[in-house]
Amino acid sequence: MNFYYNLILNLNEFLYEFYEWKSEEILNVKKVPIYRVKTKNIKDFYLYDIKVNEEFLNKIYKKSISSENIDYLAVFSDNKNSIAIEFNKEGKSIFKSKLDLDSDLTICELSYNLDFENIKYEKIKKTYKYNLNLRQEEIERKTVLKEISNLYQEKNLEKLKYLYYEISNVICNDLDKIYKNIINIIENENFNNLNYIYKIIKLSYKKEH
Repeated sequence: MNFYYNLILNLNEFLYEFYEWKSEEILNVKKVPIYRVKTKNIKDFYLYDIKVNEEFLNKIYKKSISSENIDYLAVFSDNKNSIAIEFNKEGKSIFKSKLDLDSDLTICELSYNLDFENIKYEKIKKTYKYNLNLRQEEIERKTVLKEISNLYQEKNLEKLKYLYYEISNVICNDLDKIYKNIINIIENENFNNLNYIYKIIKLSYKKEH
C-alpha cells in the first residue's frame, strides 16, 4: 500500500476548488493511502456517488491519520487529476475533496510509479455536473491568478518579473506595475497563452518540491 503524507482536504458533499475552501472546514491529514486508477474511474468519482466493495473497504480501514477520526479515506489519481473520498462502513462515498495545487501536482507525479488499482465499485447516482475538459481553462485562470496574488503578497519580484516577461515579452522592475498588468492580462478572456503560463507555474512547483 502506498501513502501520501501531510495533506489538507475539504471533505464535503460538494466539490470545491482549493481556492474556495473555508479555513474552518479544512481537515489536516498526516497520512492517507493513494491509488492510481484510470481516467474513466476519476470521472466517475467526480460525477457520481459510488459504492466500493467490501474487499477494498477493508484495505483502507483505519489506514489514514487525520485531525478527525475517519475510518475509510483514500486518494485516487489518474496522473492528471486527483480526488479524496471518505466512505461509510457500507462502502458508500459520503464526502469528497479536491486537493490543493501543490499536493495535486505531487500526487499526480507520484502515481506514475504506481500500478493501476482495479477497484470494483458501482455508481449510485449522479451528483455533480463537472466536465474535466470544459472547466480546465477556468481552473487554469483561477490558479494563475492565485499564484500571482501570492507572489505579490510575498513581494517576490524575481518570479513576477519572469512571469511578466513570459506573458508580455517586456522587462519591468516595478512590482506594483507588474502585478497590475499581469492581472489585467490574465483576466482578459482573449489571452491565448494561459495554458503556457499555467504549465510554467506547475513546473515551478515540481522544481521546489
